[in-house]
Amino acid sequence: MVWVRCEEMSPSQFKNLELLTEEAIVDIRALVVGKKRLAGNSLESLLEILNETSPKPRTFVHRSIKVDESFKPVNDPHNKTLSDKQNAKVILTAFQGLDAALATDERLWVTLALRDFQQYSLARWLGPGRKNSQELYKYFRTHVLASTARDRWRNHSIARLWWVANFAKSLGDDVFEKTIDVFYFNSDLGQQFLGRPNISRLPKLARCIVEVIHSETVVSTNCPWDRGNFRKFMTQIDLMIGRRKIEALPLDDILSEVKGLYTLAMSS
Repeated sequence: MVWVRCEEMSPSQFKNLELLTEEAIVDIRALVVGKKRLAGNSLESLLEILNETSPKPRTFVHRSIKVDESFKPVNDPHNKTLSDKQNAKVILTAFQGLDAALATDERLWVTLALRDFQQYSLARWLGPGRKNSQELYKYFRTHVLASTARDRWRNHSIARLWWVANFAKSLGDDVFEKTIDVFYFNSDLGQQFLGRPNISRLPKLARCIVEVIHSETVVSTNCPWDRGNFRKFMTQIDLMIGRRKIEALPLDDILSEVKGLYTLAMSS
């Protein structure tokens, strides 16, 4: 059985993707649940085992997404946050034809985690050394499957990088790198943004929050990081959104108000 076909795009390094079907993912999930030690196996290996135990056609579905074969995510075991930040800054250029609608498809991310980026995924989340079946299964359940939106933007080995970069891109090229620097300065920051659609749907407000955090906490010590104080700040932002149509205000006015709320909350 041919489990992946690639259409080379000479002279570039991009290839068309063929993704697992929903039925194939269900079969793989059931196989790994029954034999947790298989959770670290490659896609090819898992499909071979399935064919031996339950021979039936398992096909792939084509999607108009191309991936750059030269893209190799980096993984520094001593500074995984820095590696994540570097990967997020370049991942958008590694995929052609991928938008937010297609990126909600679990089939894409499961296929990539098991096939194209399996070695990176295993190294990033499991590290060196032999792992027991429970550790392997936890990795598979948390960082390979992408069944929910939360799984995709928070836990999945590849999807989480793309979603952060996609959000940063939506705020504008001029704040793209600042946004990624903010998100990977502290894990709470990314979760607070992407986990709050009331903020992520307001680009002017989100830009201002990024600008303030970047200037006051990431590149200076004016407002040292404190998780509790940051939660107070986000509560004030929620109240701010509820009172007015923030996006109708001039950008400078939003920036000034956000900075005042941030410095007050972070110094309390």
